[in-house]
Amino acid sequence: MHPSELVDVLLELQRQGLTSKQLTRLHHFSLKGRAVSLPVVIAYFQGSSSLRGNNIALAERCRYVAETLQSRSGALTNVIEDALLKFPLGGQNGRLPKSGVAPQKTRVALVRASPAPAREHQKLGDRGETFALQLLRGRGYSADLLPRNYPTYDIKAAGSKGEFYVSVKTSRTRQHVRLGTRDSVERLSPGNFVFAFLPLQGAEIDLSSGRYRLLILPADMVKRDSLTIHDTYWAERERTNEYSVMVKGYDSSHHATWERWGAFVDGWREVPD
Repeated sequence: MHPSELVDVLLELQRQGLTSKQLTRLHHFSLKGRAVSLPVVIAYFQGSSSLRGNNIALAERCRYVAETLQSRSGALTNVIEDALLKFPLGGQNGRLPKSGVAPQKTRVALVRASPAPAREHQKLGDRGETFALQLLRGRGYSADLLPRNYPTYDIKAAGSKGEFYVSVKTSRTRQHVRLGTRDSVERLSPGNFVFAFLPLQGAEIDLSSGRYRLLILPADMVKRDSLTIHDTYWAERERTNEYSVMVKGYDSSHHATWERWGAFVDGWREVPD
């Protein structure tokens, strides 16, 4: 997860009622008996370029809490406790201590990590976009990455029948397509596509070795289906424009859409010659 995605998740949790005290339960600072402030943590990750160490566990915990609250009802406190068990710090098993300083065996030293290979620093989203670009060019299309701040789409491509745009979405471990803001989804239009790279079941995605599934989805279909799911869920809560639009393979209310999208695995037949 990129820090900007974590910020989106934290803002969503804040809207769902997460307090600074509850965030402290999820944060590794609680190992040292220190409290964190929700606004300060959000500001910190807004200025970060990558996640490392225990911040990765924090991100997974926060995402789990947000997605669980979206997919089913339940007490926030109980969902937080589940997240602590599912995503331990530093490979630990069990929950964080509720208060006080953690035992020595569970303390995590804050040291500067050794420089990782440049490829490891590249964001998963960037790798997905580059990989999609290579696939398009390998099939004979003219294709280029759009500027980073270009709305909704990531690639402009052209074949013998004209130009089209591609929005690239890549999921590291979950069977879902995270489409971004409602405004961004509204800009999906006929004749364009969403390329969704998904991990194989039970494994982390690995584009370079072929351990992935690629859904090639018509953009107008994605817009229609995803906003139907999104608006149906959030209309009752009067918050239709506050959260990321997602379609999840593990949510029973998304099942029909997910099955329909499954027919577009390696759907190159959809792309103009």
